[in-house]
This record gives sequence, C-alpha cells and structure tokens, in this order.
Amino acid sequence: MRVVMGRRTLHTGVDERYKLGLHVGHKYIGVCLFDRTDSIVVPDWPPFYRKDRKPLSIAKQLENSMNRFEVSKEIVVGRHPWSLSSKKQVKCDLTSGVTDIEDFIDEVFQAGVNANILTGVKFIFHDVRVILNPWAARERIKYLKNKGKIDFSGDEEVLLEAVNDTNATLLMMLHHLHMGGVKTYGEVTMKIEKNGDVTYSFGKVYLGTVIP
Repeated sequence: MRVVMGRRTLHTGVDERYKLGLHVGHKYIGVCLFDRTDSIVVPDWPPFYRKDRKPLSIAKQLENSMNRFEVSKEIVVGRHPWSLSSKKQVKCDLTSGVTDIEDFIDEVFQAGVNANILTGVKFIFHDVRVILNPWAARERIKYLKNKGKIDFSGDEEVLLEAVNDTNATLLMMLHHLHMGGVKTYGEVTMKIEKNGDVTYSFGKVYLGTVIP
C-alpha cells in the first residue's frame, strides 16, 4: 500500500480544491474535507458505512466522495481509534486499534486498486489520539434535527456513534493541518495546552482533545 507515515506530512502544489480526511470507527468511517480555497475543514455527511467490513463497498463509497468533489490523490487517515475518555485507552488497546485500522485501510486500498477505483491514491496516517466530548455530539444531533438536516428515527445510539466518528475526523484533520503550518478558518477554534495537547471547540462547546 502507498502510505506515508508521520504527523507533519503535507503535500503542496496540488491543483485539486479539496483534501479528504477519514477516521475509522466500529460501524462507520467519518469523512471530512479541507477546502483549500476557503481554508476551512467541513464534515461530509453521512459517514461511510463499514459494518459489513466489505473493502470493495468502502472503496466504492470513497470513490463516490472523490468524484463529487475535486479531491486530491492524498487522503489523511486517523491512525488511532478515538475514545470518550483518555483513561479508557490502555497501551495494548491503542496498539491493537492501530493494527486494525492499518489492516482495514490496506484491504480497502487493495480492493479499490484491483477494481481500478483507487489507482494512484496515497494514504497518509496521522498518528494522534482523539478524545471526544460525548455531550457535544448529542448537542450536534439536536442542532441538525432542528435545522432539518438529519431525518433519523432509528436507534439514537447508532446516530450518536456516526456523529462521533465524524467529529473525530474533523479534529484529526484540523490537527494534521495545524501541525503542518496550515492556517484554517471557520467556527472551530483551537487551543494548545501546556502539556502539548490541543483542544478544539465549536463556539462555546468543547468538542474534544487531540493528543500528539
């Protein structure tokens, strides 16, 4: 698989308007886009469905997103599984999570290449942990429902996981860009803590923390 490892790897001189970010969850893969023209990162909804773990299915969903936008051939992937508490992720869980994500992306890549879907695509693993604020996801769901942007009548916990996957992708991508010296705009703000962690907020709502 064509993969570049490292936190600060950014590609310059790309003509495509958007750069795609992915974060792999249990049932979904969160998706976001960095708009080079406006220098903002926006979530792409809905996330990819991965429960059946069929790599070709994910590759086709990925292809659909790439076809909808002017997306570069470099895709940023969160390498660590996200969590709702830093205390819940022990070292062995992080190691197994990294392996699972790497293996899954490799399967998606191979399936896509074999079907000529992802030919020429390069995945960049961004090696950070994302700790999410669960309350922020619930508030986001309320907001989207009130605006009529989500029509969902199923299990609320399933929707909650999808939004968490999307939020994890957003924070991972913002951190990837910020560590590469790229300034972004929009409603999500960042703060670098004394210990090096980076916290992100949407207005007054704390979204989560990225741990390098």
